[in-house]
Amino acid sequence: MILYLHGNWGAVRTMPGWLVALCFFGPLVFALFYLIFGSGRKHDSNWEKGIFPENMKFNRDNLMEAYICLAALMIQKDRYNYSEKLLFLNSYFNNHFPNETYNFGDSLSFSFKHPIQLKTISFWLKKHLKEPAKRSQVLYFLAGIAAVDGVFTQKEEALMKELAALLGLSDQDLKAVLAQYSFETEAEYYKRINSNSSSSTAKNINTSARIELAYQVLGLTSAASIQEIKSAYRKLAMVHHPDKFMNESPEQIKLAHERFQKILDAYELLEKMKG
Repeated sequence: MILYLHGNWGAVRTMPGWLVALCFFGPLVFALFYLIFGSGRKHDSNWEKGIFPENMKFNRDNLMEAYICLAALMIQKDRYNYSEKLLFLNSYFNNHFPNETYNFGDSLSFSFKHPIQLKTISFWLKKHLKEPAKRSQVLYFLAGIAAVDGVFTQKEEALMKELAALLGLSDQDLKAVLAQYSFETEAEYYKRINSNSSSSTAKNINTSARIELAYQVLGLTSAASIQEIKSAYRKLAMVHHPDKFMNESPEQIKLAHERFQKILDAYELLEKMKG
């Protein structure tokens, strides 16, 4: 028997030793059990085989998990500027998932050791991201990683092309995503050229490249008429307008605004040029 004091110091009661031990050690045992068996994918054999769980609930944490898995695949395709790409990821998740208490480093490290199978993660994403615009945001994220060193390599583009097909997106959708990431909004463009060079020749070269990208953002060639430009913009606006994301998380809404601003600026640039 164990004696313990309860209430005032004069009242002494007895309690079985095994119950005291359970009360004292129980939480410690539970915590240890959780660390070993309940701390997520590290102890799931399917995760170690690169299988993204088909029945995993769709929420912000699990969407972030999916993004981390894909980020690891993308970085492994081209480890050049590895440190800068990690900084991009850290900044991206801080901006788009600011309230999460997720162990980003642990999940990324695990994904490097156990690369995810693209088909399994694509199935989960396509199942829960019903609209093409929401699925193409995944490609937009991966394009950001690849763009850190200023070029999309063949391996990086091949990965995004395979993922696009698995998500039910076309090659044209992918080209538009890549162009959106390279295309600068008007504010970004003038900030850069004013800080880098005052040469009119340099500005003309920059403007020419920006116009070419604007056509690609709208899925057009430089031969497109003003009517085709307006039609392409209206179609993209119907798919990618931020209002389509009003029921999504704040992070997804923020990303939708960012992408749509690129589409709007591309349209306005070409409209002024053709007008």
